Amino acid sequence: MRTEDEVSEFWSNIEKEYNAKIRFKTYAILLGKSSDALVNISGLLYILNQKGVFENFEKSPGLFQLFARRQKFEKFKIEFSVEDVLDVKEVSNRTAHRCIFGSIKESETGPIKPYQTFLSKSICQVRMRSDYSLFFDLLDARSFISYLNSHR
Repeated sequence: MRTEDEVSEFWSNIEKEYNAKIRFKTYAILLGKSSDALVNISGLLYILNQKGVFENFEKSPGLFQLFARRQKFEKFKIEFSVEDVLDVKEVSNRTAHRCIFGSIKESETGPIKPYQTFLSKSICQVRMRSDYSLFFDLLDARSFISYLNSHR
């Protein structure tokens, strides 16, 4: 378990690394990129000025993992320009997976309908001007979408 000081130090180091103030942050799972592969990596999604960053982090072993064979941690980080975001919306989990596996284009996705939210998990699609989309399962999707829509 991380202490409050360790968490503050972590965010302070991020701000120093990018020489920018963190404007938004949330826990996220990166499901994948359109027409690419399903990755399912959990981590943090944050925005500093006009840059979005998703990165994973090494987790502390849980009680049951103490006796299990540990896999080697692989760092993953992806950055994108907020100005390059063409559209951001919530889509159904099925739609996100279809786009990730290439059966539909990122431009063909539609927003999740209200009745679908009872049947399917909503996934945040961040569609970029450079013809690809990133798909995130976010802890705070509505705030993320609102932030991006008001700052691009």
